[in-house]
Amino acid sequence: MKSDNRKPQHWKVAGRAATQFECEMPLGMENGKISDAEIETETNSFDANSGPEKARLRSPTGYRADPEALNQTLLNYILVKLPKEMIVTGIATQGLGKEWVKKFELLADKNQSELISFKDVVNGTTLKKKFKGNTDGDSIVFNSVPFPLKTAEVYIHPTDWHKNIALRFEIYGCEPLNLIDYYFTVWLEVLGTKFSLKYMDRDDVDTKNMEIELLNQVEKYLQNVAGFISVELDRFRLETIIDTEGL
Repeated sequence: MKSDNRKPQHWKVAGRAATQFECEMPLGMENGKISDAEIETETNSFDANSGPEKARLRSPTGYRADPEALNQTLLNYILVKLPKEMIVTGIATQGLGKEWVKKFELLADKNQSELISFKDVVNGTTLKKKFKGNTDGDSIVFNSVPFPLKTAEVYIHPTDWHKNIALRFEIYGCEPLNLIDYYFTVWLEVLGTKFSLKYMDRDDVDTKNMEIELLNQVEKYLQNVAGFISVELDRFRLETIIDTEGL
């Protein structure tokens, strides 16, 4: 056996991603930490006392859509802007009076560029999660998110309702720092580039560029995998290549 540095070098890259752990804290709808200005909708409200800012869990009032407006747009959603990026893990909903939402979807804004649906896996297939809502105007129904997402904007999209869209809710989750990290390793084969000690320096320009390229590749590969939240680089190191030819 001999070491052969003439072949493409393999760099061992240790990374980590986040998993859910004790991450079901109310994010601010009920207690008012999410301000009225951060709650929006494209659908007209029934009246001045039924705006989206009223859609707070256990509120004596609530959000009620204008029934006539429901027929004018497919964008029947409520947008909640969180104070910062959070991991969203659950939602509790209520109706109001004789109106309630029976089914809904959740979407998240990804990097302020595209909306992605919260997912579920059904019979081995990854699909949009269809959440079951309420059966009356007062009971609280809690739904856990099967695969949490990190986002600063959550869209609640009712897809079926009783008489009208009427909604009060709370969103649950936590800051990313409240998650346990788990580690994984991937192999990156770098062609035409030799490993040098500068790649051990995280402040080196070439190291930073290599890190950005690697993370973009990994995120692009995993972004549609249910359960993927985020990834970050831990370190680079050279892995010795063993040539067994001729043995």
